[in-house]
Amino acid sequence: MTSIYSRIRQRAAFAQLARIFERSEASSRRALPIRKTGRGIHVATPVRVIAEAVETLQRLGLLGEGRRPGHVIDAGTGDGRIPAVLAAFDPSRLVYGIEADPALYAEAV
Repeated sequence: MTSIYSRIRQRAAFAQLARIFERSEASSRRALPIRKTGRGIHVATPVRVIAEAVETLQRLGLLGEGRRPGHVIDAGTGDGRIPAVLAAFDPSRLVYGIEADPALYAEAV
């Protein structure tokens, strides 16, 4: 069970991540969050949706709570928001993002 202090830290981390990615989206000046890349398309998932999914996985016990956390690999990571949210939930978890498109890779880094 997570303490109230770790929940507060998680919420603050999510708020910061959401601001970072919202600024990134706003700077692109696109009407839709869909981008054509050199290898396909990129559609960004809102940080709040990712956070809700991670919270659901935690409630279901599918993220390794109570024992040593496993590694997570996000193939096709895009701008890196899924690994960022997972790492905010559990900084001790090793999270890897793999991206083939050089522009998206640079954005994720």
